[in-house]
Amino acid sequence: YSVPLLGSLLLVLGLWIGGAERENRVVLETVLVAVESALAALLAVVLVYGAYRLMRRRVTWTGVLFTVTVLLVLVAALPLERAGVVTALHDWVLSVPVSAGARGLLLGIALATVITGVRLLTGQDRTYSE
Repeated sequence: YSVPLLGSLLLVLGLWIGGAERENRVVLETVLVAVESALAALLAVVLVYGAYRLMRRRVTWTGVLFTVTVLLVLVAALPLERAGVVTALHDWVLSVPVSAGARGLLLGIALATVITGVRLLTGQDRTYSE
């Protein structure tokens, strides 16, 4: 795999250095669309399989909530024109709970970074290099 990787690296670098912006954009979009499509398909399969395994083990309200959310997001991702309620609900899910979860993750990362820095500066935590 290293020869095709190096060849594509040299091709993209040559297009970038040569100033061929249009060709560089075509190569970039071609690769990105293929990778994004493959990852989206993999994510959809993993989410559906996870919902199946979760509901097969035991039906709980959190499992039902997860399954309904997965189905809502997958149906809302379809290019349907008459699904106004589903699309509005999908937009709400992405704007309210998802952004709140992302904010919580970022706050947790920031707090952990500050705490780790303070512990290193005060000498309570040793680095692993000696």
